[in-house]
Amino acid sequence: MIIINLVYLDVYASSFVMCHDHGIIKTIMILATLINIIKIIVPCILIFLIIKKIVIYLIKDNEINIIKDIVIKVIIALLVLFVPTITNYFTSLLSSYDKSENVYSDCNKCLTSVEYCGDLLRFYPPDEEEAPNRNPKTETFQEYPVNELISTNKLEIHFMVAYKEDDAILIRTKEKTIVIDTGLYENSKIIVPYLKDLGVSKIDAIIGSHNHHNHIQAQAALIENFKVLKAYYPDDIFTCEERGSCIERDAKYIKKALIDNNIPTKVLKTGDALEFGDIKIYVLLPNKIIYDGVYSQNLNSLVFILKYGETSYMFTGDIPANRIDEKVIVETAKRFQISYDVDMLKFPHHGNNYLIEKFVNLIKPEYIIVPNNSQPQYPNKKNKAIIDKIGAKMYRLSDTRNMVIISDGKKIDIKTNIKEKDYKW
Repeated sequence: MIIINLVYLDVYASSFVMCHDHGIIKTIMILATLINIIKIIVPCILIFLIIKKIVIYLIKDNEINIIKDIVIKVIIALLVLFVPTITNYFTSLLSSYDKSENVYSDCNKCLTSVEYCGDLLRFYPPDEEEAPNRNPKTETFQEYPVNELISTNKLEIHFMVAYKEDDAILIRTKEKTIVIDTGLYENSKIIVPYLKDLGVSKIDAIIGSHNHHNHIQAQAALIENFKVLKAYYPDDIFTCEERGSCIERDAKYIKKALIDNNIPTKVLKTGDALEFGDIKIYVLLPNKIIYDGVYSQNLNSLVFILKYGETSYMFTGDIPANRIDEKVIVETAKRFQISYDVDMLKFPHHGNNYLIEKFVNLIKPEYIIVPNNSQPQYPNKKNKAIIDKIGAKMYRLSDTRNMVIISDGKKIDIKTNIKEKDYKW
């Protein structure tokens, strides 16, 4: 294990090598299993030999150096029992010199826990496993002509307060309206009236950041109450359940609404681009779908940059830290010929994910929005320290209530505690 660590000392975690490689994970898994077996069998054998020694001493009553023999066996038993702890100490010591704590953390935990190895195997499927029917072709929308009053147009991004911590985001200009997530179906009692009070009647696109019930269920209510033209998801909503990347509860309501209303549905992946009038969307992640694992829905979250004029905004769904691949983000942004610097970052997973300092330094957001109406412990102190360090201003919905970001394509203005009727068009 120490030799493996030394060889990969300069490798970044985002490259998904070393302990994100199936062969190495399985090898370490075997070692972890052997260690657990040895940890049980050897002390048992030594205890048996100690008891046998004592019995012989008591029966034969001859001169046997029993104390010394027992002490030696007890020391050996303790050493064997604490092999994982000793290994853990040395690998932790080495990891302090590494540029990538995630790689060493995974190796370390995998060596001391067979169950953790199993989780890694589920989190990182083999490279050859690809999502079916995922078309990377760029799509341009031209349903409606550009408004003649485009010079006076503005972008609005509404972060709507939903139950608990559910995401519900409206993006619109005079020409186009997009809704990202809506939360659980119960949120329809909040989201539908909010949009109607704004004067919304048509929705050009609904986007599910990922196929998780607390993000997409209430989108069914949008389809039932508004004219919805198209729907987008990072994983096929109609087949994800049978493939193991979502569960029945996730697709409840929304799948039926899409079918009953004949809504065209597209799966998005790295390299896809969408155009809604002046709104441009560039998809950076996911570049591969995870079919199995704990909360595989979150692992498959969309990460995309929305550009309006000279301003840009990054949306992240519930993507965990170990799925944010900075290398893919940089390379994809270069292919799009856009900057990956953004004015706003939507904090992943309602504020309770680990915020990678390297990632935040890369995109340099001026504002960070935490759409969380509960769980006041998030973001935690470590994440807040990272936000303070980069100088970004944080907004949390439990404090701001309904809020809107307004931009003319050059400047950004943020309004909090808004009343939707004041923004009716």
